[in-house]
Amino acid sequence: MASPTSLQDIVSSGLNVGLLSATWRVHASGLDDLEIIESGLQWLTGGCCEVIWKREKSFHGPPQHVAIARTEKKREARSCFSRLGADVMSQLSEEGIGKRVDDEKTIHVRISLSELCRGEIKLIKSGSRSSTVKGTFKIEAYPGDDPIDVASRLVSELSRER
Repeated sequence: MASPTSLQDIVSSGLNVGLLSATWRVHASGLDDLEIIESGLQWLTGGCCEVIWKREKSFHGPPQHVAIARTEKKREARSCFSRLGADVMSQLSEEGIGKRVDDEKTIHVRISLSELCRGEIKLIKSGSRSSTVKGTFKIEAYPGDDPIDVASRLVSELSRER
């Protein structure tokens, strides 16, 4: 393949497929160990994002804590996504990333909070009732691009980098 000569050529060739932003969110009760959760989020983001805690009321009334780690820097967003690891990238590829992309060009991923606190990353199965860490990743897609194709190229690219 010849070297890309324009921005559109670079985008369509799949080189440096990126993300515009990354957000990790955890809902924790007053009984959860917030320090361990924060440490897990710091590890998951590679330390690139500040973890911000908010105190809110849960649906049923008791207070809950919400931790949010967010970046709007492309390089950091891509790094946050790649930290999911080779096993998760393989799972995302096998199941089809399209199942996780919404109409707003965002990839949605849920991982196990308890596994994260142990230093491991495991995708949550649909319908699971365990505590989760929710990740949302805004895809860098331009007019004419199919966001699912872009996301597939990203997962493929990150799998090769490992």
